Amino acid sequence: MVEKTPFRLLQEIETDCRRRAAGLPQQEEAGEEWLALAVEIGDRPVLVPLDEVREVSPQPALTRVPGVQPWLVGVANIRGYLVPVSDLQGFLFGRALRESKNNRLLVFADGEHRMGVLVGRSLGLRHFDRRDRRPPADDRSPLAPLLTGQISAEGSDWPIISLERLPEMDRFMDVRG
Repeated sequence: MVEKTPFRLLQEIETDCRRRAAGLPQQEEAGEEWLALAVEIGDRPVLVPLDEVREVSPQPALTRVPGVQPWLVGVANIRGYLVPVSDLQGFLFGRALRESKNNRLLVFADGEHRMGVLVGRSLGLRHFDRRDRRPPADDRSPLAPLLTGQISAEGSDWPIISLERLPEMDRFMDVRG
């Protein structure tokens, strides 16, 4: 009979473990990750590409500007930049955003100029596979000019909007009251 040395015992355990071990999972091709900020606009959840957003913050102190559209709620000093701030819900739906501690300012840039929009609240950062992005659904809502696509996730279809399309809208750029 062969003597069972500690080394021989370890070899037997290793052999037994290898025999019983499940195979490695098949390698799946990883998709390219796409990040978006989920926000509410007029009680509707939408996604904003994270690469369009320079900053997210609680609603800052605003200085009113006389003689402008009611949805241009003022200007704010954001890190030394004077940023015009628009109520996105008020602009798109004609219903002013209610004052709330949940309101968030999204700062984006149009070239060298920074702009800000207030949204109802942030629903957080979301991670998606870029391959899951589809063309926008046929939408006749006021969001339609901003739509760039949609993603089905979490049991819902999430519309994707581009804040960078706002300055292309004549109505957005004509703030005179």
